[in-house]
Amino acid sequence: MIKKIFTTTAVLALVLTNAPLATLAATSLEEPSNVKPSDYATDVSLNPTLEAIVKDSTGAGIKTVDFKKGYKYDFANSKTMSGFTNDTADNPISVGIQTGATPLTKGQIDAIAANDGKTTVTKSSKGFPSQRFVVDVSKDLATGNAIELYWEGKTLSSGLANLSAWDYKAGTWIALNQAQGNSKGQEIILSAEIDKERFVKDGKVQAMVHDSGTVTNSKEEDFTMLWFTDTQYYAEDYPKVWTSMTDWMIKEFNKGTFEYAMHTGDLVNQYDKIEQWEVAKTNLNRMDAANIPYGVLAGNRDVMPDRTQKIYDYTRFGEYAGVNRFKDNAWFGEAMNEQNQNHYDLFSFGDHDFIMLYLGYGKDGTTETVNWANKVLKQYANRNAILGMHENINSVAQYATESARIINREVVNPNKNVKMVLSGHHHGSNYRVKKVPNEDGTSRELLEVLGNYQGNLAPDRGDGYLRLLTFDPTDETLDFVSYSPYLEDTNFDQFDPDKESFTANFDLADVKAKENPRQIETDYLAVNIFTNQSIGQDKELKSGEKASVEWKNLSKNTNYQWYMNMTNSNGESENSTIYQFTTGAKDPSPNPDPTPNPDPTPNPDPTPNPDPTPNPDPTPNPDPTPNPDPTPNP
Repeated sequence: MIKKIFTTTAVLALVLTNAPLATLAATSLEEPSNVKPSDYATDVSLNPTLEAIVKDSTGAGIKTVDFKKGYKYDFANSKTMSGFTNDTADNPISVGIQTGATPLTKGQIDAIAANDGKTTVTKSSKGFPSQRFVVDVSKDLATGNAIELYWEGKTLSSGLANLSAWDYKAGTWIALNQAQGNSKGQEIILSAEIDKERFVKDGKVQAMVHDSGTVTNSKEEDFTMLWFTDTQYYAEDYPKVWTSMTDWMIKEFNKGTFEYAMHTGDLVNQYDKIEQWEVAKTNLNRMDAANIPYGVLAGNRDVMPDRTQKIYDYTRFGEYAGVNRFKDNAWFGEAMNEQNQNHYDLFSFGDHDFIMLYLGYGKDGTTETVNWANKVLKQYANRNAILGMHENINSVAQYATESARIINREVVNPNKNVKMVLSGHHHGSNYRVKKVPNEDGTSRELLEVLGNYQGNLAPDRGDGYLRLLTFDPTDETLDFVSYSPYLEDTNFDQFDPDKESFTANFDLADVKAKENPRQIETDYLAVNIFTNQSIGQDKELKSGEKASVEWKNLSKNTNYQWYMNMTNSNGESENSTIYQFTTGAKDPSPNPDPTPNPDPTPNPDPTPNPDPTPNPDPTPNPDPTPNPDPTPNP
C-alpha cells in the first residue's frame, strides 16, 4: 500500500457546504427572444407595446404569457447596494459573515454594474476567494413578491462557483446553486429564489459567491475509465449496436459514471468501405459533441497492409481518426505523425495523473515507435502509464507476435511507470499479472488484459460489450466489469466470468496535493423582485410566436422594469429575466406634428392663383341684386 500525502488546505477543499443545495426545477420553456423595447432602451413611448417571441424546446404550446412589473437591484440602478471581496483559509460558507472583508472599489463596482463582459476578479493566495454583496430591497417587499438572486461570472476550469445567501434565522450561509468552471472560459449563470422570512432582515439581503475548487481535488474516491474495442462488425453489419453503446456512453458520462474512454483498434472491418468509416465517424462525432475525453488507435482492419514491404497505409485512418480530430482537445498530448499512427493522452483523476499511450497496428514493433515511446514515457515518468495496443496477448494470455515481445522488452520493462497494457484483436477475454524487473533492481506488477467480444460468427458479432475499469486509490485495486448496453447484460456468456469481471492490484504513483489556484470573477450581480402587479396577458400561442401587450399611460423620463411569466400547455411555468427601459419626455409619433399643417385646410389658399377671381373684389357687384331696378327700361 502506498501512503498518500495531503495538505490541510487540500482536505479543506472537500468541504463544500454545511447545508444541502436548494432543489432547482427545470422546465422546457426558453428565455424569450426579440424582446421589445430592448433591455435598457431609452426615449421609449409613454404607451409602449411590450413584446417577445416565446418558445418551448419541446414544441409545446404556450398557454399564457403574463406581463408583470418587476424590479432589479444592481449597481447600475440602486444606491442601496455594497460589495466586499475576501480571501481566507476557511471555506467562507462554513463560517459566519466575515466582517474584515475589503470593500469593492468604484472600478470594481462599475465592472459588476452591467452584464457587459467587464469583470471583477478575486484571486486566492490563502485558499478560498469570495465576493459578498449587501442589498437593501426594503421598498419592494410587498406580499406575494418573489426574490431572486442572479449572478453571472466565471471561475477557473478546475473551480466550482457557489452562490449562497445568509439565513438570518439559522445564522449560517445556505448554499443555493453551484456550477463547475470550464476550459473555454465561458460564463456561468447561477440563480435561486429565496424566502424573505429567512433571508431578509431590516430589508437587507446578503449574497455571496465563492470558488471552493472542484470536489475532485486530492480525492481518495474511486474513478473510472471505459474501454471498448474491435467495433468492426458494428460498423459493417450492426450499426444500431454501436449507436446503443454511444447512447449509453453519453448518458453515463453525463452522470459521472466514467471520466475517460479508450478504443484499442479495428474501428471498421474493411479498410476500403467508406460506409463503414461513416458509421465510425458518426459515433466518434457524437462523443466529440458530448465532450467525452477519449482516444483511439488503428487496428489491422483500419489500415491497408503491404506485407511484403511491411508497410501499412494509414491514409483512411488518418482521414477519419487522425490528428485533426483530436489536436484541439485539452487531454490530447502529441502524435508521432499527422496520420496519428501513435499518440498519447494526458489526464488526471484528482491528483492521480495518467498518460495513455496508443501504439497503432503495424507500427508498434518498429524502431521508430520504440524510440518515440521511450522518449514520451521518460518525459512523463511521474505519471501512471497505460499502453493501448491492438494486438498484445491472445486468448490464452500469451504474446501472439514478435512486435508484442519487442514492446514488452524494449518499452514496458525499461519504464517503471508502465502499469498496464490493454489490447483486443484476438477473440476472447483474459488477463495475466507479470512480475517485471525494474532497472533499479526492484520489481513491479504488470497487468496485461485482452478483451474482444465480437465473436467469429453471427449473431455474436453484435452483442455490444464494453468494459468499465474502476480504480480504488484507498486500497490500490482495479475492478474490471464487462457490460453490454445493447443487451443490458454483464459478462459475455461465452467467456469465463472470472476473466470477465475481476479485481487486480494497481500500484498508483505517489502523489502530493497540488497547488490549487482558485478565483471568482463576477460580471454581473442582481437581486430581482418579481411582483404580482399585472400589466396584461397574451394567451394560446404556438411555440415561436410573438406575445405582446400594451402598457398605457406611463410617466415621462421614468425607468420601468417588467418581466414575463410563461406557462406552457404542460402546466410548467417560468419567469423571464427582468427587462428595463426609460421613457422619453413625450410620447413620440411617426411625425413630430400629427397634422401636416396647423390649419385643418390642406393648403392656406385652395386655388393655384393668389386671387380666386379675376377682380380684386370677390363679389361682382357691391349690391347682391344684379340691377337696382328690376325693370330693364323706365
